[in-house]
Amino acid sequence: MREVKKIQNKPRNTPVSVILLAAVIITLYFNSKIQDPFNSPKMWILIIMAAWLCGYILSDFKKYIKEFRLFIFAGVIFFFILSLFFATIFTDNVYIAIFGTTQRRTGFLTYFSLAIVALSAAFYFRVNSIKRLQKSSFFVLLLLVTYGQMQINGHDFISWNNTYNAIITTLGNPNFAAALMAILATLVFSITLNRDYPTYYRIGSGALVLLTFWTIYLSNARQGLLAGALGTGILLIIYIYQKNRSLGIVAVFSALLLGFLSILGMLQIGPLAQYLFKGSISVRGHYWNTGVEMFKSNWVFGVGIDRYGEFFKEYRSVGYPLDYGFEITSNNAHNVPIQLFATGGIFVGVAYILILITTFYYGFKVLKDTKGADQILVGSVFASWIAFQSQSIVSIDNIGISIWGWILMGVLIGLGSKTLPPDELSTGKKNTQIKLMQPILSASLALVALALVAPLYQSESNMFKARTVFNPQNSENATILKEYSDKVYSSVFSDPMYKLMAATYLIDSGFQEDGLGKLSDLNREDPRNLDVLTFLAVASENLGRMEEAIKFREEIERYDPWNARNLLIMGRIYKSMGDFSKMDQMLNQIASFASLDPIYQEAKQTLSL
Repeated sequence: MREVKKIQNKPRNTPVSVILLAAVIITLYFNSKIQDPFNSPKMWILIIMAAWLCGYILSDFKKYIKEFRLFIFAGVIFFFILSLFFATIFTDNVYIAIFGTTQRRTGFLTYFSLAIVALSAAFYFRVNSIKRLQKSSFFVLLLLVTYGQMQINGHDFISWNNTYNAIITTLGNPNFAAALMAILATLVFSITLNRDYPTYYRIGSGALVLLTFWTIYLSNARQGLLAGALGTGILLIIYIYQKNRSLGIVAVFSALLLGFLSILGMLQIGPLAQYLFKGSISVRGHYWNTGVEMFKSNWVFGVGIDRYGEFFKEYRSVGYPLDYGFEITSNNAHNVPIQLFATGGIFVGVAYILILITTFYYGFKVLKDTKGADQILVGSVFASWIAFQSQSIVSIDNIGISIWGWILMGVLIGLGSKTLPPDELSTGKKNTQIKLMQPILSASLALVALALVAPLYQSESNMFKARTVFNPQNSENATILKEYSDKVYSSVFSDPMYKLMAATYLIDSGFQEDGLGKLSDLNREDPRNLDVLTFLAVASENLGRMEEAIKFREEIERYDPWNARNLLIMGRIYKSMGDFSKMDQMLNQIASFASLDPIYQEAKQTLSL
C-alpha cells in the first residue's frame, strides 16, 4: 500500500494528460449547428489529438520500442495501419475510405488516429496513471448521466430530431450512450473497492454507478446493461478472489453459468429469454451473415473501407427484405471484427484480431502478476476493456465509445512495461533535445490536421445551412439555397451524401437541370450508389423519359436483386411502353422469391392486361 502511494506522488507526465483530455473532449463535444452534430466533430478532434500525440511517439519511439511487449504491440498496430492503407487504396470511393460513411466516420483517418492513441497509451500509461483515468471517467460519467436524466425527463436544452429513446447523451443514439456509460461505470465502480480513495469519494462513486445503471435501464438499451454487468462482475470476482480464493472460484463458475444462460436468453432460449431477447438480435444475424458473404467474395481487400452500406443490398439474403422491407438497409455489420473483415479484407481483419489477442494476453498477464490494491487498479482497466469488447460484438464502432476502448487497450499493454515514462527519467542533454523536438513535431502535425479539418467543418456547416433554408414553397429562399448547395457540391471535402442532398434540393427548388446534372455526375463517380440511382430513376419517370428510367432501374436491380418494389415499378414502366413480355418477366421474378409477400398480389393486379 505504501509503495502505491509513493508512486502516485510522482510528477504527472504530459502525454497522459493529452490522452485523457482527448477522451473527455471527444466524448462530450457535439455541435448542433452542423449537419452531423455528433460523429464529424468527434472525428475532427480525434485527428488533431492523434496528430499531437504523434509528436511524442516519434520523439520517444526508439526508447520504448526496445521493450519486447511494446515492440510486439507497436508491430501489430503498424500492421493494422499498413493493411488499412492498402485497403483504402483499393476502395472504389476514396472519400468514404478516408473519412468514412455518413454519420459513422469510421474511415482510414479514424482508425489510424485510434491506433496512434492506443500506441501512445501503451508508451506512457503506468499503474500510477490509472487513478487519473478513473477520475476522468468519474467526471465524464457524471455529466453523461446528468444529461441523460435531463433528456428522459424532457429537459434537454436542444430540440433533437430524435426517433429513438430520449437518452442519447452526447453520442446521438441510446445504444451508444448506454454502452459508453457501462464501460465508464466499470472504471468508476473500482473506486468503491479501493481503500486508497477517501470514503466520501467511494460512496459517491457507488451512488453514481447505481444511478448509471438506472439511466441505462431507462434508455431501453440492453446491451448497455449486459456490458455493465459483465465489467462490474469481473471486478467483483477479482475482489472476492483476493479476499477468499474458494469463494472466488465459486464466483467464477457462477459468472460463467450466468453468462451462458444470458447468451441463450439473447437467442430466445432458456429462462432469461423473456428478459434478454430483443428482435434486433435477429436483425443483427442478417447483418453478420451479409458481412461474411462480402468477405468471402472479396477476401483480399474487402468491399472497401466503410463501404458496407453500398454493398449491403447486393449481398443480403432474400429473407431480410421479406422480413423487414425491400427498402430497409444497413451501413454497418454491427460487429466490429466482421465489419473490418468485410470492408478491409483478410489483412485488416487479421491485424485487428492480433491487436485483440495481444492486448488480452498482456492484460491478463499483468492482472495475474499484480497483487492487492494494484490488482484492483489493473482489474478496473481489464474489466472495462472486456466490457468494451462485449458491446463491439453486437454494435458499431462509434468514435465516442471507441476512443475509450482503444485507450484501455493501450493502457493494458503499458501497465506491464518496465520502461519509465518521461517525467520519471533522469535529465540530460539528450533528453533535453528530445523534449525540444516533441513540441515542434506535435505542433507541426497538429497544424496539418487542423488544415484538413477546416474544410470538413465548412462543408458540414454549408450543408446544415442549405437544409435550414430549404423550402420548396418559399421561392425567396431559392437563391440562398442555391448558393449553399453549390458550395456543398463543389467542395472535394463534402460527403457524397451531402452532395446528393444538395442536388435534390436544387431539383425541388426549381433548378431542375442543374440538379439532374449534378446527380448524373454523382452516378459516374459512384455507380453503385443506390440513393443516386433511385433519384435519377424517379426524376426520369417524372419527366417521361422511360428508356432512361429503365436503365437506372436495371442498375438498381444489379446492386439490389431482391428488391421486389423496384421490379414492380419496372413492370409498370414496361406495361406503359407496351413491352408485355418484359412486364411478365418482372412478375415472374417477383414470384420467384416473394410469392408469399403482399407485394406479389399487388404485382399480379398491376401487371395484368
